[in-house]
Amino acid sequence: MPYALASSVAIVPWSVTFVYFGSLSRSLADVVDGHAGPDGLTAAAFLVASGALLIAALAYTTIISRWALNL
Repeated sequence: MPYALASSVAIVPWSVTFVYFGSLSRSLADVVDGHAGPDGLTAAAFLVASGALLIAALAYTTIISRWALNL
């Protein structure tokens, strides 16, 4: 039970960070495009970039976690 609780608490900051950067990329895409809609090439580029950063962050945290657990 303590492991599950600690894991849940550790996930919250990452989840908040991913949601924040996702909304930030959408806002930046709207500013660059000059309109408030989700369509446009820049919005798609920011979406792809956000996905790539998400995958990189997940890979990095997996590597650090495995190193910390000596697996």
